[in-house]
Amino acid sequence: MIRMLSSLVVFATVLPIAALAAPHTHSTSKRAIATLKVPIFIEKGDGTIVPVADLNKDLKKAGVAEIPLFMEVSSDEEDAYNKVGVADKIIEKAIAKAGKEWADATRNNPLYPTEGESKQYATCYAGDAVAVPDAVRAFAGVVYTEQLNMFAYKYKTATQYLDSQDEEETEKFLSDGSDLWKKWKGSDESILILSSVGDGGDDIQESLIPVCP
Repeated sequence: MIRMLSSLVVFATVLPIAALAAPHTHSTSKRAIATLKVPIFIEKGDGTIVPVADLNKDLKKAGVAEIPLFMEVSSDEEDAYNKVGVADKIIEKAIAKAGKEWADATRNNPLYPTEGESKQYATCYAGDAVAVPDAVRAFAGVVYTEQLNMFAYKYKTATQYLDSQDEEETEKFLSDGSDLWKKWKGSDESILILSSVGDGGDDIQESLIPVCP
């Protein structure tokens, strides 16, 4: 269940906006910390969802600083909420200068971490892998859709089920619905998260979250 985007993101070098970025840090305390690099999408007034690269084209024409293609948020929830709030204000101000085509446009939360047709739309992470699933889960409604419901995740050789009363039944459901889950090798630092975004909760969405390059 992937919404079609109106155009492809072309990677470009943009000036960093400090309020959108968090440093790639490793945990220096007992609490694991990770940084998620989340692609930014814009919902236009007519409901069309486009990558922020589309908005940047018109911002450039208007002589306005472009917005980074990604937003970086820490798994520290208070820090993340503050950064997202500041980022939304920056994006709102930029949209107001982009022209009539962008009237009523707002930042749009992706349905799940790797929604889209390309790795260019995928979330990646830096820091402690063990903090990533909790961060994704905590940010439902903040940087991902509030309908995001995580079933389970795999990292290396470990499997963790979330809110499951019957792990055997859950494993069968996930293996039947995801070849990636069923054939998981865990040979690198990527994390595989399976989730649902549908009203019925019976759809399976695969999110393979790699380490940021």
